[in-house]
Amino acid sequence: MRVNDLIDKKNGLHNAEIQVACPITLGNHWTLQLQFGASTPLSANARQAIRNGGVWDAQDSFNGTVVYGGVTVFYSF
Repeated sequence: MRVNDLIDKKNGLHNAEIQVACPITLGNHWTLQLQFGASTPLSANARQAIRNGGVWDAQDSFNGTVVYGGVTVFYSF
């Protein structure tokens, strides 16, 4: 496969993503923030690009959708 073929397949919108964050004030300048999100490919080419760039085995049934989350602690002064 030529490099130009790879570039052509990656034109347009790649993925849709949604993220939600919920800050919780703890007092004394501290804030805890909970974050959750999801990302999904918008085409078969995008799904394949995500699979190729990831750590998944070629035999896995990974469909390209990723759900993630995290916790962040802030201190303001």
